[in-house]
Amino acid sequence: MIKFENKLELRYYFNDKSNYIDAMIRQRCEKEVLTMIRALSDLLDVKMTIYCEPCPQVGYREIWSVAGGSTRSISVLLNILCRC
Repeated sequence: MIKFENKLELRYYFNDKSNYIDAMIRQRCEKEVLTMIRALSDLLDVKMTIYCEPCPQVGYREIWSVAGGSTRSISVLLNILCRC
């Protein structure tokens, strides 16, 4: 059983109050975030797996649950990422 201790929520805000996002732009944004997470995890030698989690929709948001061997290390890594 996988135990999720950390979560990273991505939210997209739109000037026109719509809930639509271009799929290609969304994919590029998520790739950038995942690339930063992978680079930090490799640098800090943190083993982890990221899963997409369903959530009720209000606007557009996505929640990624993060599981791994050291929840403390993952928490530190995600906090470093959010401060960038």
